Amino acid sequence: MITLHARENVRVVSDNFFYRNKKQSDVMYAFYDLQVSPPTFDILKFILFAEKARVDAGCESLHIIIVPGPDAGFRIGNLESYIRDGAMNYDNEALEWRLRNILVPCCWLMPTCKNLTVSKSREEIQSLESTLVKNIFPSGYKVKSPKEQYSLRYINEAVSNGANLPSIQATPWARNVVMDWITKNAGNRKVITITLRESKYELPRNSNLDAWGAFARNLDNNLYYPVIIRDTEVGLEPLPSQLNGLVIFHEAPWNIEIRVALYELSYLNMSVNNGPAALCVFNELIRYLRFKMVTSVGATTERHFRVHGLEPGSQFRFAKPYQRIVWEDDSYDVLVKEFEKMCTVISQA
Repeated sequence: MITLHARENVRVVSDNFFYRNKKQSDVMYAFYDLQVSPPTFDILKFILFAEKARVDAGCESLHIIIVPGPDAGFRIGNLESYIRDGAMNYDNEALEWRLRNILVPCCWLMPTCKNLTVSKSREEIQSLESTLVKNIFPSGYKVKSPKEQYSLRYINEAVSNGANLPSIQATPWARNVVMDWITKNAGNRKVITITLRESKYELPRNSNLDAWGAFARNLDNNLYYPVIIRDTEVGLEPLPSQLNGLVIFHEAPWNIEIRVALYELSYLNMSVNNGPAALCVFNELIRYLRFKMVTSVGATTERHFRVHGLEPGSQFRFAKPYQRIVWEDDSYDVLVKEFEKMCTVISQA
């Protein structure tokens, strides 16, 4: 009598035999493993590396696989770290929301990504790995011994060695939608986006609302059309007084495709050092200024930057002339000074 366990072993052996000569040589399988990686915009760096691996291997397309971690689908201690930093309303549902609304849509910003798998089982991925997969990223990845590949230091090292960095991009449909909105609302004026951080945790990283509100109001309305993108955490909350009377783009916090299209089609995008700013950093078409890089908390300490290969005061090695880090806080005077400098750079390009 064949037991259930024995039948399962037979099935796996049979699958391995059947698929042995059917492994897809034209697909790069990229494993974003939540056992060693976070449910954040860090996935963008992973996607760029996966795309580079695809090109190097001569594969036609990218298949990104999001692998669940061991702690309710995430890294051990991931949720506790958010709560420790002040995110008292966070639970596993909040992390699941981030998976669905950050990780998944970010994958579709790479045009060569033709397939996306979000698994609930590491065993399921191990079966896939042993049957269909030939080209694997990260190199040497195994479900039983996962690798992370999202640190900025890897990108800096690759660029220093002469690698061409791929770029994410907005989807054509999203660009059409946003272009229509800009035409109807801004007309011929230059759109200036202001992406705010208004989080309930790691408060020192938040935007200076007084400064940003004053900056937006003092722009020449004949030339510029300032647009505020609020933090997703407070996107449905009442508007703070500093923002009264300003144009709020309510859709962007909830739709990454629309957000990226707006960034691409704007004259200049300005923000503090927050998660969505990565959508500008890794898109070669987007002009940006990124302020308030260093604070006393989390991923914004000088030590953190050095660990990940970015010396405080420097610029990303892959940045274009119209993409700049400002290593100063977001005071009104700094915003005005850097805005005027960047406008000069853009006009001379």
